Amino acid sequence: MSFNFEAYNVTLGVHRDKGSPSLGFNESSLRAALIDSRPLPETYRLVPSPVPVLGDVTNRVKTEAQERIIWFDHADGRRGVRLQFLHPHSQSIVKKVVKNADDPVFSMLDRKRITIVIAWPGYENVSFSTELDLVTPYGPVTRGIVAHAVSSAMAHFMEKVKNTVGLDPVWKISHNRIQLKDVILLSLWTADTSVWHANFALST
Repeated sequence: MSFNFEAYNVTLGVHRDKGSPSLGFNESSLRAALIDSRPLPETYRLVPSPVPVLGDVTNRVKTEAQERIIWFDHADGRRGVRLQFLHPHSQSIVKKVVKNADDPVFSMLDRKRITIVIAWPGYENVSFSTELDLVTPYGPVTRGIVAHAVSSAMAHFMEKVKNTVGLDPVWKISHNRIQLKDVILLSLWTADTSVWHANFALST
């Protein structure tokens, strides 16, 4: 799967927020548009992530992009949810932490399963994804279930790369650098509805 960041810049005409520093790791302008719609607190640092180009993007617009993003906020109203509050806790705990945790979030999709992709700067050579069933024995998958699934996937990703030498020391994952407790889940979003990408921030 190849990455093409310029395709999004050209076709959508949306560019990186001039206030964000360049981290040597390009972000899709589609993703930037989504983040710009809900500015981050000053204490958050957005984690850049690659976006795979899946099919034609020439007719995509921001309004369409907005329909393909699932936001995660803390029950007290703060942007995002710390992963340490989600993993490895039970769903009953997650419901108390995630705002609107019981909302069904994939009712617009005509499919039974999606793929959640975890990507982290400096570890582009490490692929990690997990499957998520959209219907459970109790009904459609909810925001809380999705948040829990993403946190578990990120925990497994961190375990996988903890002994890997990353290409960017700024984003190094290890016991004495970036850990699960430092990561905040902001959203899950997609370019084609079958593959969804987790969007994170770090607390500064």
